[in-house]
Amino acid sequence: MIFNSHGVMNKMEVFKIVTAIISGLSLFLYGMGVMSDSLTQIAGGRLSKLLGKITTNRFSGFLAGTILTAIVQSSSATTVLTVGLVNAGILTLASAVGLVIGANLGTTMTAWILSLNALPGGSLIMELCKPSSFTPFLALAGVGLTMFAKSVKKKNIGTILIGFAVMMTGMSMMSGAVAPLKEIPAFRAMLTSFENPLISFLFGILFTMLIQSCDATVGIVQALALSVGVSWGMAVPLVCAAQIGTCITAIMSSMGTSNNGRRTALIHLFYNLFKGIPFLILFFTLNAIFHFPFMDRNVSAVGIPLFHTLINVAAALIYLPVGNLFVRLVEKVIPYSEREKEEQESMLTMLDPLLIVEPEIAVRQLNKALIIMAETVSETFSLLGTFDPSEDENSRLYVLCHRIENYEKQIKSYLIDLNASDISEKYLENLQWAQTQCEAFGRMGKLTGDIRGIQKDLKNRDVVFSDRAVSDLHILYDAVREVIEATVVDYQKGSLTLSQTIKYYREAVSSLHRKISKRHIERLHEGICAAEAGASFMDICYSLEKMLDSCDTVAEVIYQHLSTIKTQKDKKKKDPENNAGSGRSDIDKAAYIRDLFRDKYESLLTGEETVQ
Repeated sequence: MIFNSHGVMNKMEVFKIVTAIISGLSLFLYGMGVMSDSLTQIAGGRLSKLLGKITTNRFSGFLAGTILTAIVQSSSATTVLTVGLVNAGILTLASAVGLVIGANLGTTMTAWILSLNALPGGSLIMELCKPSSFTPFLALAGVGLTMFAKSVKKKNIGTILIGFAVMMTGMSMMSGAVAPLKEIPAFRAMLTSFENPLISFLFGILFTMLIQSCDATVGIVQALALSVGVSWGMAVPLVCAAQIGTCITAIMSSMGTSNNGRRTALIHLFYNLFKGIPFLILFFTLNAIFHFPFMDRNVSAVGIPLFHTLINVAAALIYLPVGNLFVRLVEKVIPYSEREKEEQESMLTMLDPLLIVEPEIAVRQLNKALIIMAETVSETFSLLGTFDPSEDENSRLYVLCHRIENYEKQIKSYLIDLNASDISEKYLENLQWAQTQCEAFGRMGKLTGDIRGIQKDLKNRDVVFSDRAVSDLHILYDAVREVIEATVVDYQKGSLTLSQTIKYYREAVSSLHRKISKRHIERLHEGICAAEAGASFMDICYSLEKMLDSCDTVAEVIYQHLSTIKTQKDKKKKDPENNAGSGRSDIDKAAYIRDLFRDKYESLLTGEETVQ
């Protein structure tokens, strides 16, 4: 008895009640944590990979978040995992929105399980459905698996069963402990104060932040509903507040992560704020006008999970289609740095992992990515034209070089995934060509960065080339740039004539390089050029000519590819004589273009020598 015969509160009984509530809450939280951790361990690293593959958009992310949270019984675990995946670059912010919304819906499963305690016990079947009836058997099975099972997976299953039993035992302890509290006037007064929605809302947020579990707060409300009685006016703001308070876990886990990790935690917070606060304002405004008759009635243990589910379903229907609004909002709160913007631009989004099962489409997307890489190489090389670059020009060139490097990594990773898939032989040659072209464009990007590095070193040492040396470098640079631009155009259009021509351009550029090197040595002997600049001049010329190796590689691959296609068409037409004549014409045209190219740039050297 809480009160003795004289009507005085028995402090020892109150102490026992308080300790029972604390013990029950501790067991509830511990059981939930053990169960969630064991489920995550069973999934292992496969869970992260699976989420990375299936959450390609908000809607698939929503389903994944709902199912995952319903299984692991913890929205906090799902949101913390989401923060980690976004931080690692496995998920995008847009995909994270779906996971967060799904996690909020999936967490209602815990409340539904707890509501089984309210089932009437009139029949054996209904009695067996109560957790208090089957929990001891689950605990026994869990202990047996934990003690005697040999595999780690079975031991984890045993731990899950024990965790569930401990959680339900904690719930039962809390329900039994709070029942006598209705006799205490102070407790009844406290419950009355919670009829004020603002007090109830703020208390729910603070309490959930303290215990870091929405499910635990909702579980306590259910325990109170079973034992003492909780009105709808109190339960509604408490449930909404619990969903906001639980965001503290994701926010804490995002500390020390990347900006995208912190943005993900903010998405979780903003979603729950935009879900709970507008609803409460609308709900209690309508109640003030229409005076809902059920507000003062006690909510049932089933009514709480029903309300919890309905508000999350409604919020998902409203906010999931416009999920990008949350992304834009968090991007306003935490703006992208220049480095992050570059990382965004460096993503080849067309390389979708889901397309790997469709090799024809995947190869087509791969070609699009290679075209983007080729165009970036051309743009990067064009920035070398300024031999005395500004800081902005230097910065832009290095950004593009880094982007080319990122493109190469992404394309190679996609090629590995494609090769690992069950791909037919007719596509294997395409993958080999793509690999060769990717490496060629990657080398061109590295060489461009090397040349700019030499230029920067000269500037730091206050070493300058003579006007004649700069003029010769510009001639060689313009020749190489024309070849690179032709290579990129060739790759875009798939011109067989250009493919043949580019192979011959190397001869002209090599000849040009030899003449320019000879002229530079003569200038060194005459003292026109500084000796300390001599090696750097030759290094730049060598790197410029090496660019042609990669162009030649790309041209050869294009030629092989187009020749294969042409051969296949010729077999269908069965007209070899006509094909042979066409090939001869292409070669003659290529030789003519090559001669024009050579004469154009060598005449510039001759003209410059005449002036000197």
